[in-house]
Amino acid sequence: MISFSSLEAIKQCVADDLGIALVPEIAVQRELASGKLQKIPFEDDNIHPWCTKYAS
Repeated sequence: MISFSSLEAIKQCVADDLGIALVPEIAVQRELASGKLQKIPFEDDNIHPWCTKYAS
């Protein structure tokens, strides 16, 4: 497993067939619409979305 801090780097690696990634769908809307990336259906009851809010 490789860890990146940039969504753009992750998207480029996936587009270059270097693997798959679990990213927010909103982050790849353009790439999905253009066909550069494909969505793979994924369901796992052990993974839950988390929302965080930082107090100011």
